[in-house]
Amino acid sequence: GLGQYKEAVARLQPAATAQPDNNELAYLVAKCYLLSAQYSEALDAFERLLKRDPDSPAVHVLLGQTLDVYGRTQEAAGEYEAAAQRAPTMPDVHFSLAYLYARLKRYDDAEREYQQELKNDPQHALSCAYLGDLAIKTNKPDEAEKYLKKAAALDPKLRIAHFDLGVLYANAGRDAAAIPELKQAVRLDPSEYNAHYRLARIYQNMGKTAEAKAEFAIVQKLHEKKDEVPLLQVKPPEQ
Repeated sequence: GLGQYKEAVARLQPAATAQPDNNELAYLVAKCYLLSAQYSEALDAFERLLKRDPDSPAVHVLLGQTLDVYGRTQEAAGEYEAAAQRAPTMPDVHFSLAYLYARLKRYDDAEREYQQELKNDPQHALSCAYLGDLAIKTNKPDEAEKYLKKAAALDPKLRIAHFDLGVLYANAGRDAAAIPELKQAVRLDPSEYNAHYRLARIYQNMGKTAEAKAEFAIVQKLHEKKDEVPLLQVKPPEQ
């Protein structure tokens, strides 16, 4: 947990201070800052380390992760771009870059990077799923179905693939096809109230009152449970 990484920082920091040229140790300290949610310290540490080791793909990736915590998505994408240029076959680097591009609504760039991840790893189910999600966003239903089916075949427990297939089928009026996909999504994650809500609406449209009522009751219960969770009094990280 967070505590063990904070303890690791406390143990490692004196050694890192005593060995200012030890990039490996400095990297380990910076990573522990990130993993212990000490984001300001992590940001400073990675930026210092990058000046000493500008060609390290791992440093660019973790600096990108830290910047993303602050909502600095454009800058985070820039760090992942640098990592991808230096290590084009690093696992997940293109996927992560694609995800950031999609958040920036740079959909063509996102598609290219998801495809590159699949080129590196044809079994990368998440890239298939997010390509399907991207195709839904850009109104390409046939392409979406192809990628989502492939994602579900690669990883049958990938909730997003089943949920997005359910959404895709429901949007096309294919309720009979949507139901089993949405049911699988809630089996994989019973707290997924969006899937329960979609099921409720489909049952309602089909005149299946009892089933619709049961799903709406689950949605209501999940919302109430969510409202009961106390908000943590945590200040957002300072920029």
